Amino acid sequence: MSSAAPRPESETTRLQRLASDPALSAWVSANAGSGKTEVLVRRVMRLMLAKVKPDEILCLTYTKAAAAEMTNRVFDRLGGWITLAEPDLSERIRDLTGATPDRETLQRARRLFADALETPGGLKIQTIHAFCERLLHLFPFDANAPAHFEVLDDAAQSDMIDDAMAAIIAGRADGGAETADAFARVAEDAADKDFRDLLRKMLDARASGREADMRAQRQRDIARLAATLGVDERDRAEDAIAGYGAEAFDSSTCAIIAAAYARFPGKTNDANGALIQRIAETRGGQMRADLARALFLTSQKEMRAPATVMTAKARAADPAASNALDAEAARFIALSETLAAIETLDRNRALFAVTDAALAHYQAAKARRGALDFADLIEKTRALLANPGIGPWILYKLDSRLSHVLVDEAQDTSDAQWDIIRRLAEEFTAGEGARGGRRTVFAVGDEKQSIYGFQGAAPQSFAETREHFLRAHRDAERRFESVLLKVSFRSTREVLSAVDRVFAGGARGKGLAFGDGGVAPHESNRLDRRDIGFVELWPLITKDAGDARDDYLDPDGAIAAVDAPGAESPVMRLARRIADNCRLLIENGDPAGRPVRPGDIMILVRRRNALFEAIIAALKHAGVPVAGADRLKVAEHIAVRDCLALARAALAPDDDYALACALKSPLIGLDDDDLLRFAPRREGRLIDALRRAATGDEKLTKAAAFLERWTARAALGPFAFFGMLLEAENGRRRLLQRLGAEAGDALDEFMTRALEFERREGASLAAFTASFEASDLDIKRDLDQAANETRVMTVHAAKGLEAPIVILPDTTGKPEGRGPAPVVRLATRANAPLAVWAAGAAPPAVKAGRDAARSDTEDEHRRLLYVALTRARNGLIIAGAIGRDRAPDGSWYAHVRDALEEGDAQSGARLEKTPARDGQDEVEHWLLPGRRPEGRIPTTRGGAPERSAVIPAWARERAAPERGAEPPLSPSRASEAADRAARPLDGAGAAAAARARGRFVHRLLELLPDLPPEKRSAAGATLALRAAGIDSAAAGALVESVRALIEDERFAALFGPRSRGEVSVTGPAPLPDGRAIRVSGVIDRLAVSETDVVIGDYKTGLRPPPTPDRIPERIIAQLALYRALIAPLYPGRRARCVVVWTAGPLAHEIPDATLDAAIARIAARAQP
Repeated sequence: MSSAAPRPESETTRLQRLASDPALSAWVSANAGSGKTEVLVRRVMRLMLAKVKPDEILCLTYTKAAAAEMTNRVFDRLGGWITLAEPDLSERIRDLTGATPDRETLQRARRLFADALETPGGLKIQTIHAFCERLLHLFPFDANAPAHFEVLDDAAQSDMIDDAMAAIIAGRADGGAETADAFARVAEDAADKDFRDLLRKMLDARASGREADMRAQRQRDIARLAATLGVDERDRAEDAIAGYGAEAFDSSTCAIIAAAYARFPGKTNDANGALIQRIAETRGGQMRADLARALFLTSQKEMRAPATVMTAKARAADPAASNALDAEAARFIALSETLAAIETLDRNRALFAVTDAALAHYQAAKARRGALDFADLIEKTRALLANPGIGPWILYKLDSRLSHVLVDEAQDTSDAQWDIIRRLAEEFTAGEGARGGRRTVFAVGDEKQSIYGFQGAAPQSFAETREHFLRAHRDAERRFESVLLKVSFRSTREVLSAVDRVFAGGARGKGLAFGDGGVAPHESNRLDRRDIGFVELWPLITKDAGDARDDYLDPDGAIAAVDAPGAESPVMRLARRIADNCRLLIENGDPAGRPVRPGDIMILVRRRNALFEAIIAALKHAGVPVAGADRLKVAEHIAVRDCLALARAALAPDDDYALACALKSPLIGLDDDDLLRFAPRREGRLIDALRRAATGDEKLTKAAAFLERWTARAALGPFAFFGMLLEAENGRRRLLQRLGAEAGDALDEFMTRALEFERREGASLAAFTASFEASDLDIKRDLDQAANETRVMTVHAAKGLEAPIVILPDTTGKPEGRGPAPVVRLATRANAPLAVWAAGAAPPAVKAGRDAARSDTEDEHRRLLYVALTRARNGLIIAGAIGRDRAPDGSWYAHVRDALEEGDAQSGARLEKTPARDGQDEVEHWLLPGRRPEGRIPTTRGGAPERSAVIPAWARERAAPERGAEPPLSPSRASEAADRAARPLDGAGAAAAARARGRFVHRLLELLPDLPPEKRSAAGATLALRAAGIDSAAAGALVESVRALIEDERFAALFGPRSRGEVSVTGPAPLPDGRAIRVSGVIDRLAVSETDVVIGDYKTGLRPPPTPDRIPERIIAQLALYRALIAPLYPGRRARCVVVWTAGPLAHEIPDATLDAAIARIAARAQP
């Protein structure tokens, strides 16, 4: 139950500080919106503040986006500490640690940004796959991985798997006749589409934990499966049926049963008595089994009720006949289970062979390419660390550099990933690791948000792994804390109260918690009584019985696509209602009076289905800015299809369909009226008709010329062809103008694939076009809330996001989707789960596997609902559409409705009907006592919503946008007082020579400092041979001049071993008046010693002044800003600035007084 009582902030702070304490290990379970990432960021900062080296910290995240966000947060805060005044910095650190820092701690805090920046490889905040990739690159041969391997992306992996499937179907796979026979057996029970889905699932399952000898592993798996099913590997169905025929229904049994049927004639007994008579007269096992099947089974192949086999009256009068019939039923059930087990074993024997052949083909393709997939990264790392020959040594090497392991989104970690993490941290509590300095394990997650079961996430492992580390720390006498964060900083009390109610009780909360305490209640940090949220439950939109319109007709009466919903179907009506309500919310604000922007609304669906597309279309039609689909199938996107149509038309001008598509695309821009002028009733090809009609018609003339131009370019490679089309012909601009920004993402991915295809397959436009049209590539789009567009996405895509208002329209589907899973995992006697094909009649072990899979699916279905509900900050709207009167049991809508209709006796929260904002059916609001938003949720039962208070006009107006942050100042443009006389007025030829000279000197200054002195002349001579635009004598002289400059003792520090070239910098540069100005740039050379920090800047193409006091002001201002930015990172060291003139080459050091005066002038010009 969400608490109404204010929670002391000190308790929340205490728990956060406990979880982030670097002196102990912690396991954090956190409700949605409670700041999981914030706690992890705080812990990283406290570890560094406690003198832990950055490279001793390993932080594992679930996604690259999460890793980037966390890294940015750490650097932003550490960077902010540099320029804070001492009292402010002290307060920040006190808030972080709970203790007042001393002067040494303050000084160390200011250096942390530089320490993190200078850490080789940067902070190790990365995905577990990135960590495994790095480890395998370090030990490729020990891990049996290709040297310098690449990691396959989803598209490349999908292409390789499709090729393996095609090899199986075409008979090209390894295994010869055995594989062909196995495929023929599998094909008996799986259609083409089902086979592809089945094989993908089995490939994923059998790729995990595979052995080098796949045939031997397959034989062991078959033996395990047979033992689990209770049959022998050699058992045959024919033998089981023959044995049944010999034992079942002996003559005396048939006589007893037949007599009972005859004594009580009737429809049931007469029909079944005739079957018994036929069984008695039959000797063949198969025929007897078929007759017994007719006696005991229904047409749905389920056991018939006893009274439908023999009437109750006959059973009561003749117990012997009843018992004999029951015994025969049990014998038949045993036969059915045996036959199902043999069939399951036979089916999976064939599928194992097909899968292993496909897997071998896929592995060979990866080996030829020198590639690994994401599953390989995990499995090979796991095997490497578990290898008794090399694993301990690798762990020892890692152990010396790894002291703290942190895991984010731990609920989505798979068992294999947990195994890697346990091995990395096992020395923390054992042997020398336990006796060493502080070494900790930290994990933060929420089992309620584990929704990636299809990727192997195991939410129950979160609690199991916690117990593992708890025992290890207890045995080592190390401190280990379990922390529960309940307080949400995101959602209002109304939203959290509804969430608590929806998942209250054992059945409703099943799968959300795996301990003894059940689902942890939620507490809101938004305690202001005026900060009121809202939860709306809309009535289901059902099929209108009075509507005679065919669902397959569009509004104009034309036949719609077969899978497109009709204009008046429940799906389309719901989409329109959502769009209307979004428009009204934006125009009038939410029920609590808050203004609503388009970007404040997020609409979440379970799948990208017809409803998903309908909502996006309805929002566009209603004029609501919408971000488009969150995931795009690139080959199906209309912008890409337009490009491919033009390519096909250029390759084959006879292809009238491709040409018509290209003509109507934005690339050419003809419309229906244009086509009607020459396409109908034409003679010959469409291209010829266009050419004839182009005479005297400017628009058609341009179209024909466009096609001629691109037909001539069909010999180009795909990247050049489409690159010129989109850029030189302004094709990209035209497509985006017609189709919106979403098209840009599709086109970017399209061009990336074109370039990759050229590198891998060659520059064939025809081959790329055919390949891409057959691909199933999709991309995930980053829907930025800052774009101020309504977002429509799946719940999975919304994980980690939030929005002021969340609408859930896709709530009426069942959790199991289209049916039982084709592949289930069986708990074998060896305690190792085995993936099997669960088609057809299922023996008990497979039924148990199906039941377990169904239970897991239902649990994840509820967790997915939890994630959807908790994305909302201010308000929730739950809606649904269905072709019946009531949502099915187990659906989200039924789950929410049943829970909220009960109300909450403890808090007094209840549902109350109110008029809808769009004037349609009444909706229900979840209201807490005393928290009705005044004037917004009316108490009337009809008509338009009443308002009990007048909202002033200013409250309905959009606030003026805040002035955005100024862009970072580029030091090279810091001063407006540029010395335009510094560049001589040379002719074009002299200018070109000067540029060539400058580029060459810049290259020398970049490369020569890193070489030993004795090798610089030879390396410079080699570079001189390749210098364009400079004769050999001049190039040789420049080499010697640069070498002399580098070895000049005055500037030795600038080019010494502790120097770096091309150093990108950004951050706040403090000004003399206490303000700061944001700076972004690239320092040509930066050297750091124990006493000095030297900033070097190369100037190319400028005539060097004779003395430093003649250096142009703009150059001095540039270096002054660099010095202001860098100096605070290195307290106690003098920051010096040197200008290296490549025209000399010559170097000048700028006096400190000159730099101080320059920064003062910049501050004066930067007055607000």
